[in-house]
Parts: sequence; C-alpha cells; structure tokens
Amino acid sequence: MDDRHTISSPRVVSANPPKLSWEVDIYRANVPEPIDTILIDDSTLPPRKRKNKIVWRLPTEVGKMPSFGTDEKRRIMDLYKERKRNRRKMRRDSTTDEKEKEKPGKDEVVDLEKKRREIEERVREAKLKVEKEEKERLLLEEIKRETEERAKLEEIEKERARLEREKAKDKEIAAMKEEEERLRLKEQKERDRLKKENEENKRLLKLKQEKEEKIRIQKQKKKDEKKIKSRKDEQLHWIKPEKEVDSPPKQEPQEHPPNDEQSENSPPSPTQTNNNDGISSPPSFPPTSKHILIPATPSPTILAAKKFVQLYYPYLTHGLTTPLAHYYTPTAQKSVSVGGAHSVVTGHSSILSQISSLSGSIFSIVGVVAQDANGGAHILVTGVCNTQGVERAFAHSVGLMKSFEDETWVGFQIQNDALSLLKDMIPGPPPVSGTGPSVAVERGASAREDRACNVIPPPGLFG
Repeated sequence: MDDRHTISSPRVVSANPPKLSWEVDIYRANVPEPIDTILIDDSTLPPRKRKNKIVWRLPTEVGKMPSFGTDEKRRIMDLYKERKRNRRKMRRDSTTDEKEKEKPGKDEVVDLEKKRREIEERVREAKLKVEKEEKERLLLEEIKRETEERAKLEEIEKERARLEREKAKDKEIAAMKEEEERLRLKEQKERDRLKKENEENKRLLKLKQEKEEKIRIQKQKKKDEKKIKSRKDEQLHWIKPEKEVDSPPKQEPQEHPPNDEQSENSPPSPTQTNNNDGISSPPSFPPTSKHILIPATPSPTILAAKKFVQLYYPYLTHGLTTPLAHYYTPTAQKSVSVGGAHSVVTGHSSILSQISSLSGSIFSIVGVVAQDANGGAHILVTGVCNTQGVERAFAHSVGLMKSFEDETWVGFQIQNDALSLLKDMIPGPPPVSGTGPSVAVERGASAREDRACNVIPPPGLFG
C-alpha cells in the first residue's frame, strides 16, 4: 500500500444477512477529507484462499466488524486504483466524445460502430459480473455447507468422547468395586485365620497352664509333705526322760542361723522346754504358703507388679479365692472400702472370707504404678470393677514383702492389701454386702448424699 494513503475503520452499511456490507474511506496525506469511499462486501472483497483453503474472509455474523490485514489492505487499495482508472477512462472517453461531436462532418457509421463496441463491452462486463456473483454465491454455499458439516462432525466427536469417558469411568468403578470385594474377602479370610490361630493358641496356653499348675501343685504337695514329715520326726524327740531334763544333750552348731522371719514361724527347737514339767511346747504349723515367683533380677519390682496383676485379678474373677489366700503372709492385713463403708481384717480365715465376697468380679485394668519399698514392693492399680452387674472405678494399693526359705529369697508375698471401690459408674442399687465378717456395708444418710460424693479416698493406701 502507498505510504501516502491510509484506510479508515470499516462502518456498517447493510446488516441484513446474507448481504452484509461495510464502507471504508481512503485518505491521502495532508488531505483532511476522504478522497474516495470503497464498498466492502463478498463481491468486492471475496474470501482469500491459500492451497485451496480459505485463510481469510469477511464476517458472516451480524454485529461483527471485519479486520484487515496487509493483504486485505492491499486488495482495498487495488480496488481504489481500479476505480480511479475507470473514472479517468470515463472522463477521457467523455472528453473524446465531446470533441468528436464538435468535429463537423463525422461519419455516422463510426458512431454506430463505437456504440456497438460499447454495448458489447457492457454486455461482457455484465456477464462477467453475473458469473462472478454466481461463483461467489456458490462459494458461500460451499463454505456454509462445510461449516455445517464441520459443526456436525464436532458434535459427533464430542458425543463419542463423552460416551468413551463414561464407559472408561464405568470400567474403573467396576474394577474398584471388584478390587474392594477381593480385599474384603482377603481380610475376612485373614481375620478368620487369625481367630482360629488365636483360639488354638488360647487352648494350648490353657492346657499348658493347667499342666504347669498340676505339676506345681504336685511339687508343692510333695514339698509340704516332706516338711511335715520332717517336723513330725523332730517332734518325737521333744519329750525326754526326767533324768535328761537337767542335763540336755549337746546341740550341734547350725550351719545357717535362722533369721527373724523364720524364727517366728518355725517350730521350737528341742532345747526349748517347759520349766514346769520338762516337756517342750507343741509346734504351731502355719497354712501352706505360696509365693509370687519371679526370675532373679537386680530390679524385681516391675516383674513383681506384672506377676501380681496376672495372678490376683484372674483368681478373683474365676473364684479361686482359697489358693489366692495362701499368697498372704501370716501377719497380712486386708481391707475393703465400698462407698462410705470400710472393713479391715487380719488372719488367714478372715482374709479368705473377705476376698470370697469379691469372687466373680470382673476387673478392667487402666493403670499400674510400682516402686521399691523397704526391700519389698509397693503397687498401685487403678481401673474399673464389675461386681454383681454394677461397674465402679477402683483403686487397689498392695504392699509385697520378700519371702525367704532357708535364708534363700524365693519370691514375694502380700503383706498389705487395700481395695477401694469408688462411686458407681452406672446408676443402680447399692451393692449388697457379702456373707461373713469380711465386708461391712454402711449406707449414708440418703441416696442423694451418696450421689453427691464424687470420689471417696480408699483407706490403707501407702504414703
């Protein structure tokens, strides 16, 4: 495009489809007014193709303005130049006609031939214009048809893609469900296997424990029988003739002098006789004692606490109160607190009667604290106890004392046992006292006062 000329922005002339048309003005440098106005439509500026493909065309939608690139501006300037040439030609032809008319004696044949040529030229131009318009119409129809077909193909492609996505999603969901079902069956099979193994292990463990308990009972029975037999043999020599009272036989020195604990529970020696009649005092045999056995370790407190928890509460739950009473020392003290009632007993029979009142209770352990205490162990156990269908929180303070046999440490025995059943966790009637002197239940002034009591400190707890 000539640098002297510029093209204005297009303005709408006709907005009635399919005949959309616009106008642009041609300006020349240093001239404020437009020197020409060009009509833009599909006939004057048809679509531009490249390799049989349309690369540019005028808008076909109402309200959309055309944009002109370099090629389109060049084509517009070509239209301007062609119009300019036509105007010059028309002015030249009109001037020539006027001059010829002014010439005198012009042959009329020449005029007729000229007019004939003009008519033929106009017919030819009209044919060319009609052919051009027909070509443009056909081109527009082809473009419209291609556009519609392309739109239909795009819709079909979108629908096909949507169906494929839905199909893939359904397959994925089906695969996920199948995988979940497979994992569920696998987990169920694993749970069943573990359950069977657990039941089998429990059965084997129970058989093993029963077998070990039978062996231990047999060994303990043999050991007790042996001790009783040896003590009876010694008792046969306690009564001596009167002539031997004044001069008792010489005693052999003991290899291991008994300690204080053994001297209290052991029978008197033959030299301890009655000064009045010269006959020794009869021995007092304590009940068969049992010990909480743990392996030798520098710090046995934790092991003793674990062993006590594994022993004490299952014995109460299963009603094994008689064997459990043998784990107390001869000087042990046992106390129970239920709400506002307290009971403290000593002695083997009283302790057995008191722990029998708790037979069948179910204990759920929450926490265990153990510490060394004067050569023994102090244990504090907390949790929940279900007694006769009533759940209560409990605090259990236990003092274990080391036990010896022939100056050899064999384990621990219970020296002090204080169990406190706190406020009911599930509303219900107050617990009924057990038979015998082991538990004494004292109700408060009213049930309202019992409910207002949140926590009752258990008696007998070690400081």
